[in-house]
Amino acid sequence: MCGLDGMLSIDLGRRPRQIRQTGTLRAASRTALRSRIEAITAFIDGATHTLVTADGAQYSDLRMDTFRRLGEQVAGPGLVVAYEIVYTQLGD
Repeated sequence: MCGLDGMLSIDLGRRPRQIRQTGTLRAASRTALRSRIEAITAFIDGATHTLVTADGAQYSDLRMDTFRRLGEQVAGPGLVVAYEIVYTQLGD
């Protein structure tokens, strides 16, 4: 379209960047693990959110795109799942 430049997204923002988060989730049972994953994937809703890290850094205007399980193992009294989340940070 005439007059548009950059990469377009849901809100027509420009210059988005992708952010990848990796980590592990721990739970005592498969039911508890499923509940935690469902709570996280509820943010795959097309809306933008703010991610606050453990050290207090904030990343605003993030849209969660994917949640992917990378592996699961029994550890100690429960389960451990490695995961990767991909966000798109929308720009102006």
